[in-house]
Amino acid sequence: MPLHLPKGTNNLLVPGEHEVYVAPELILHYIADHGYSPPEEFCSALLSCPEIPSMPYFWRLVEAGGDAWQRVIRTERLRQLDMAELGDQWRNE
Repeated sequence: MPLHLPKGTNNLLVPGEHEVYVAPELILHYIADHGYSPPEEFCSALLSCPEIPSMPYFWRLVEAGGDAWQRVIRTERLRQLDMAELGDQWRNE
């Protein structure tokens, strides 16, 4: 059984040309149910974004955000590994 986190607890990182856009994971809900319209720059970056999570995606984050993103990427990867391990432990109990 997969481990589920409460909705709205994560953010979406979208690399742009020289910046990284951050959106709440519920952005689709805000668009569909509340009529929110994201900025055109965000939409363009999202349409050209590599698959998440993939190495091209992580490299685009580094290119757009400089060395500061390397720590974020390592931390996120460790969090994903920790969550997977917790899920495995939970399933085995």
